[in-house]
Amino acid sequence: MSGEDQKIIQNAIYDHTTKDGLTIMWYHTTLNENQKQWCQWFEASLSDAYPQAAEEWENDFKCDVHPDKEIRIWIYITLAYLWYKEIYPSGKKDVLNVLLATSMKNETAALESLEKLSKEQALDIVSNYKNKEWLTERVHQTFGENKQ
Repeated sequence: MSGEDQKIIQNAIYDHTTKDGLTIMWYHTTLNENQKQWCQWFEASLSDAYPQAAEEWENDFKCDVHPDKEIRIWIYITLAYLWYKEIYPSGKKDVLNVLLATSMKNETAALESLEKLSKEQALDIVSNYKNKEWLTERVHQTFGENKQ
């Protein structure tokens, strides 16, 4: 990061250089304990399809302008993944890829690269992931009534 354009704003480093120079970048210097606990949960829950250490999750979220928003998206992805990996155990990576693509509004790409799931199975995942009631039900089943 360039030193002269760097500012620290609410535990985040904001590095701004434009005029055909470098890019704008946010980097949070810390995550709170709750955010770190979610990173540990992601590591444990997604390790069979996306092996990444909690520290790597933390570093990735530190680079987000709004880490809480990104963590919430990953909570929903993980809840749906945990549900569908039981239904399609041989298609775990496909399940995760479909969920990731759907969260980025690009499920068409995931449907074209399926290895173990059928297109119909993938479309079922897409449909349920986009259904707020279905996701809310997964939250309640996993964490109880008070989390979301």
